[in-house]
Amino acid sequence: MSPSRRDSYGPPGPPRPGATGRAGVPRPGGPRPPRPARTAPLDPPPHRERMPRPDAFPEIEPLPPARPRGHYRGKRRQENPWASYGLIVAVPLVLVLLIVGFSALPPYTPNSRAQSQPNGAGTTAAGTGPASPAQADPPAAATPVSVYEAESAGQNTLGPTTKKRAVTAASGGEVISSIGHGTPAGDVKFNAVTATTAGKYTLTIYYLLGDTVAHRLALWVNGRGPTVLSFPPSGGVDRIKTFRATVTLTAGTNNIRFSNATQAFGPDLDRITVQPQ
Repeated sequence: MSPSRRDSYGPPGPPRPGATGRAGVPRPGGPRPPRPARTAPLDPPPHRERMPRPDAFPEIEPLPPARPRGHYRGKRRQENPWASYGLIVAVPLVLVLLIVGFSALPPYTPNSRAQSQPNGAGTTAAGTGPASPAQADPPAAATPVSVYEAESAGQNTLGPTTKKRAVTAASGGEVISSIGHGTPAGDVKFNAVTATTAGKYTLTIYYLLGDTVAHRLALWVNGRGPTVLSFPPSGGVDRIKTFRATVTLTAGTNNIRFSNATQAFGPDLDRITVQPQ
């Protein structure tokens, strides 16, 4: 808008009759002249450049209609009917041949392999040649067992409170009773127990115990111990029973002592045996 056309406000004049507000203010200089008619066309307003329209997408051919199928059961493979027929025939045939072959074998006996081996004369046991006599293995040497009687006063040391008692079932006809009772006077010591080599030996104790409860004895070997042994009842005052223990002996002469530190007697002793393990 040019400055000539701009309204210039001055001091307010008297209002026109019948007019209120700004419309009733008189315009200085008289009324506004009419606008001349425009002959030149208005310039179009500036605008942004439009993006070129992209080409239309090519049409995609529709998929063919699905063929009707049943339930999917996996990929099928073509089977050779001749292979299936051959397998059906071959399996029973192989089983029959195996049964016939095993039934034709001779029965196995523990001596069947020994009979097929040549003997000393160069012929088998089923041949017509003379057979050499079988050579048996030599018997194993028996392990020596040393026996020591409890009542032998020449080899053993018997305490003054011990007693000898005649028993028919005993090996020497007598046993040693009243052993122990909490005093060294009731000890029985075997002084002449010999061993060829040092090592472990099986000590077998032959005893009698007519009580209904077990009695104990302390075992000393070459002064080492004690090893407390519990002897169960033998089933009668004249019935011999055995008790085994393992002892370690030195090469040469050893001593084995029986005692009892409690105020009770141990079982009656008949004899002892020593055997290497």
